[in-house]
Amino acid sequence: MGNIVYLSENKIFTSDLVSDSALNSYSGNSRELVSQRAVQYKKTIQNINQRKEWKNSGSGAMFMGAYNDVEMAYEASAYISGISKYENDFLYSINLDGVGGMYRKTITDDLSEGHITANEHLQIRDIDILGNRCVASVGNSQTRNLAVFTLPSGSFVELTEGDTREDFPSFSKHDENRILFSSAGLARDTAVPLAGPYAAMVYDSVKGEMEELFAHNELDFIRVKEDTKGNIYLIKRPYNTQTQGNIIADIFLLPWRMIKAIFRFL
Repeated sequence: MGNIVYLSENKIFTSDLVSDSALNSYSGNSRELVSQRAVQYKKTIQNINQRKEWKNSGSGAMFMGAYNDVEMAYEASAYISGISKYENDFLYSINLDGVGGMYRKTITDDLSEGHITANEHLQIRDIDILGNRCVASVGNSQTRNLAVFTLPSGSFVELTEGDTREDFPSFSKHDENRILFSSAGLARDTAVPLAGPYAAMVYDSVKGEMEELFAHNELDFIRVKEDTKGNIYLIKRPYNTQTQGNIIADIFLLPWRMIKAIFRFL
């Protein structure tokens, strides 16, 4: 039938689907497609750590008073956040220690990858592609907005702004000018910003206007899709304020993690 490419536990996989009409089911074998960009980045960090290892180990470090028997090597962070079909290949978005990027990959040649864009000031999360346009959720751990990238150049324009988290964007299959997404407002009257429930939204790129489709103060509406007939599909789940606890912890621990990273670097 074809191939499915998907993300699972921060890894890219492809599966060859085979239809079994007798059992009315599908089966297939999955295999991992390695992100060469993540491999290269981690290898670079590892080489840097090895070159600096002499500074806090061995007799020379003991003589200088810099000996430390605790492992202080910086651990590289690579998070694959989005994936979407592009022509006969696919693109994936990845964040390498806060540096966002998009890369082109095939399902046949695991070692070959093409560069689309990389930006040290912009994290790229969920992506969806229609023709030569790629809509993405861009921003950071707090605020995220919609942006449309032109492919294959990687130039982009941000469509929205403000204290919101706009995630899970997708192009409508019914009207290519419509972009569906989920949006959560941020509360700034607390010690740290808290995100409210996700509302299902649609952005009209011709009119430059947004419309709220579904919203509820106790529910999240995420992964909004529109098929060729205009039918809307989404995931509805209870809004859980406990999920904000991880964000709060991350924000409180951010200064400590930065100090720790700087200390390891020095």
